[in-house]
Amino acid sequence: MKEPDAIKLFVGQIPRHLEEKDLKPIFEQFGKIYELTVIKDKYTGMHKGCAFLTYCARESALKAQSALHEQKTLPGGASSSLVVKFADTEKERGLRRMQQVASQLGMFSPIALQFGAYSAYTQAVGFVSFDNPASAQAAIQAMNGFQIGMKRLKVQLKRPKDANRPY
Repeated sequence: MKEPDAIKLFVGQIPRHLEEKDLKPIFEQFGKIYELTVIKDKYTGMHKGCAFLTYCARESALKAQSALHEQKTLPGGASSSLVVKFADTEKERGLRRMQQVASQLGMFSPIALQFGAYSAYTQAVGFVSFDNPASAQAAIQAMNGFQIGMKRLKVQLKRPKDANRPY
């Protein structure tokens, strides 16, 4: 059984001839494995040289990461030592993409970022302050409609509070 705080790991630099059955003994020494999946191309079925690994216990994942990350090279084709790190969630990938776009536009230099949520709604709300109106308009144009997972951002200027509009 997987503990609620279990960590999903990304494992890179796996030789392409190794499958789950070959990898399992390497990772089992750190704890009970909940799930181990070698990543394959969805069209060709070719091994991509990486896997996702979830232990039943968080502590097992931390031990595996500590012992294997950049410490062990698997024989038979890996060009360098294993990469063992926390796997990103879809939300984290989306936020990182958003930050990359924003930094390419030079928008996130002197800002204050605040996150909150309105209790009457399931939406998260973020507030960003810019040091000049041109940067704010550039952010609106670049980020409005940006997709994170299944959600699209709505980016607009702050409106005055109105009793009929909660945001």
